[in-house]
Amino acid sequence: MARKKPISGKQMKEKKRAIKRGGIEKPPASHAGPNREKASNEPLQRLIDPNKTHFDIDVVHQQGSDDLATPKRPKWRYEMSKEEVERNEEAMFEKWRAEMEEKIDS
Repeated sequence: MARKKPISGKQMKEKKRAIKRGGIEKPPASHAGPNREKASNEPLQRLIDPNKTHFDIDVVHQQGSDDLATPKRPKWRYEMSKEEVERNEEAMFEKWRAEMEEKIDS
């Protein structure tokens, strides 16, 4: 795909005005049309076991229960590298996911 030529704000305004008045034809939005429609109509591949996609709603609504929690990000410092932070986050997420599976399966 060819790169667009940069134009000034004044030129952009004149172009929009010409399109509005019918002086030039508006370019088709073909870049999003077919892909957007295809994406909205194709089913997503499920990586989750179909038996585990739903769980008992009573688990969520138990009074005073903190059984289902959201994952927390681990503490970090400015001295840490990006890789260290990402490793810690992945480890914490896996730990949280394992705990949630254990609580849901029981």
